[in-house]
Amino acid sequence: MCILKNKIRLLKQRRSIKPDQRSAEEQKISNKVIQKTSLSSYFSKKDVDSELKLMKLKYKNMYKNYGRAICTFILSQAAQNYLELTTAEYYMDLHSFLSFVREKKRSLDGIHELRALLLPALEDNNMVIIYKKAFKKMAEIFIKYFSVNWIYHSKLEYKLDYIKFRYKMLRKIMNPTLL
Repeated sequence: MCILKNKIRLLKQRRSIKPDQRSAEEQKISNKVIQKTSLSSYFSKKDVDSELKLMKLKYKNMYKNYGRAICTFILSQAAQNYLELTTAEYYMDLHSFLSFVREKKRSLDGIHELRALLLPALEDNNMVIIYKKAFKKMAEIFIKYFSVNWIYHSKLEYKLDYIKFRYKMLRKIMNPTLL
């Protein structure tokens, strides 16, 4: 309490002193203009550009990695039960669907290829459209039930980012026009 009373007393004394009675240092301090700076002035343009490039590369690789993981899942033994149900639902041949997925896995390099694998194009025949629907269903199963295990047991560098991105990816798979 004593310290607070002393501070109040000192403040009252300073206020009672006229501006011309202040020392030169006190006048410099009180006349100094404070310049406001934005956070971007602390970072160089190169830092901001490199951060943006890193984010773009990270998301590009996320789509590529998720797409390849979905294909690997479809080709694995873990998906066998789901594949049997899907082939029965869409009335398709399992071996031809697996060869379709193997072929697409090799060419999957980013978001555009993944989008093309989920959305039927005008030039696609009926079997390819059915394969894309089956792929979409298997992708949903992978994202919902198997992706966390894949993320934590893989060599991915940004595991937490992949976990956060999982729900975005699920929404985009359910509605591929968002991709």
